[in-house]
Amino acid sequence: MPKANQKIHVSVDLFGIYELIYWISTFKEVPIPTAHLHPQQVFQPVVLETCEAAQRLGICQNRLWNLAIGSTREQDDLPALIALAKKSPQVTSYIKHKEPEARGPALDHDVCTSEFCKFSDINSTSVKQLHKCKTRNCNEFVLFPTSEFKRSSEQYTWWLERNNNPKEIPRIVPGRYVAISHVWSDGTGIGVQEQGRVNRCLFEFFTLISEKMGCKAIWWDTISIPIERKARAKAINRMHENYEQAAHTIVHDEYLVQFPWADDGSPCLALVLSPWFTRGWTALELIKSNKDTVWVLFRDPNDPQKHVIKNLEAEILASHPFECSLGHLVASSIVKRLRDQRIRSLTDLMAVLRTRSTSWRRDRMIIAGLLTGHQVETSIGDLQSQLTRDILLCFVDIEAEFLLHGLTPMVQKGGFSWCPLTIFDGHAPLERAVSDMFVSNKLYIDEQGAVSGAWKFHTLKKQDLDKLRPHSFHISNDYRIRVALRNWQRCLLLRPLYSDRRPSPALLVTVIEIGEWHINEDDKRSVVDCQYIGSVYEELAWPSTVQKISIRLGINTKDPRESAQAVLSNYDWKQDAPSPLNETFWIVEKNEISKKRMRSIKEKRHLGEIEF
Repeated sequence: MPKANQKIHVSVDLFGIYELIYWISTFKEVPIPTAHLHPQQVFQPVVLETCEAAQRLGICQNRLWNLAIGSTREQDDLPALIALAKKSPQVTSYIKHKEPEARGPALDHDVCTSEFCKFSDINSTSVKQLHKCKTRNCNEFVLFPTSEFKRSSEQYTWWLERNNNPKEIPRIVPGRYVAISHVWSDGTGIGVQEQGRVNRCLFEFFTLISEKMGCKAIWWDTISIPIERKARAKAINRMHENYEQAAHTIVHDEYLVQFPWADDGSPCLALVLSPWFTRGWTALELIKSNKDTVWVLFRDPNDPQKHVIKNLEAEILASHPFECSLGHLVASSIVKRLRDQRIRSLTDLMAVLRTRSTSWRRDRMIIAGLLTGHQVETSIGDLQSQLTRDILLCFVDIEAEFLLHGLTPMVQKGGFSWCPLTIFDGHAPLERAVSDMFVSNKLYIDEQGAVSGAWKFHTLKKQDLDKLRPHSFHISNDYRIRVALRNWQRCLLLRPLYSDRRPSPALLVTVIEIGEWHINEDDKRSVVDCQYIGSVYEELAWPSTVQKISIRLGINTKDPRESAQAVLSNYDWKQDAPSPLNETFWIVEKNEISKKRMRSIKEKRHLGEIEF
């Protein structure tokens, strides 16, 4: 018993209490506001310790922080994930990241940073093809005549007949087949062998799996994509269809194949930390596969020489918070956010592809095109810029922050003179998620590639020049900004609405004249036509109440003649709303405009007006 006046010291685990409350809040039957359930003074020390623990476990820091980007609570979800990784010695021993034997001696991820994985952009086509036989070098092959594929309108799946040469199944012949979703870095791609030549043991490994799934045919890109240029281009355009139409999608990743199956949620953690989950092509395959038909290969916990096949939806993902750990719940939500992502805006598209890598830079652009329903012709020289224009036109509007990229625009004047070469070069939106119901910070893109919308603005004075510095990644952009500022009277600084997040850059434009904005027949507004110059960091004092103004970039090719003040004196300051994009009717109208533009692009391409 404590003596009178004796102080009693009680240790309270505040972090644990907040995590418990958050876990309870995930029950649909218990509505609890979660906005203030992770105070940083409580979570920051735990997150820092979590990152150190992850490094000690051998977990790639880049993959770990990519999970934070794709998670509901960002970095505050990491402790729950790593707690799951430390749950048992078995999980701890297998969760470590190593590069597969197909690349040579095992290599660790010990020098990877939160921003970069040193293995993410390695050319996986140079990896030796994987063996599944006991000797790991059976020297037996199956030859597939991929060089003879000419009929690009067909789907090249293969019969799995034993003791016979594989026979192709024309697309017009009905049949259940399995589609293989894999990472070439494992050695399950073509590798250094000639096209169409596959290790027999590897082919038979997939054959056995297909038969277990009740299928007698297989689609595997290694043997199912033509070599001939035109046929190959059309096959890539239908890549996602092979997963949409498959009876089952089988996920093969050596990291997962070597991870022992358990019913404790750790396989779900292994899945989100796997190389398969980091790749752009496999993200497309997961999104396009039917929800209940995705299966993942794991190691049999009772026999290391065997594997088990588990259904993603029914056996790997958490079904109810009451039946799983918080780490399992977080890992499951990350998978579901990717799998169920609807691509309706640039923010949605970046949520899928921002943290995913490909062996070739242009592949990410091709994947973006397929995710957004565009036809992709891989043979054209300006594939990336053409797809960027098509994708943005069909999104119809864009986050204003995208324009703060600090890069050279794809053209100097006219349509898209505000746009970098690809959508991946744009400045990342400062808000993690922008709802379609909240579009005040979005800009409308017209069919000519001009972008219009409301901004906060600041006119310049001569003494302001010392408080500006270019936000630029190339000397030519730096020069362009400095030349424009010689005539500072013609310049305006713009900031997105509701965004005061410094030191984020502001947009520098030169003012040309007052124009009229016709978003539709019933909505005509006064707009200030400007020329895009670049983005700058600034240290100016903006008034607390800032007036909004409608700005249009990319339509007027004239050079500025008057001062910004003189042009703005003719602006209609009485118009009630600087942008119609803050009205809820816009969502429906945007969808109709998007469909119309998509049809127009396809028609022009069919008629040859767009060179492919």
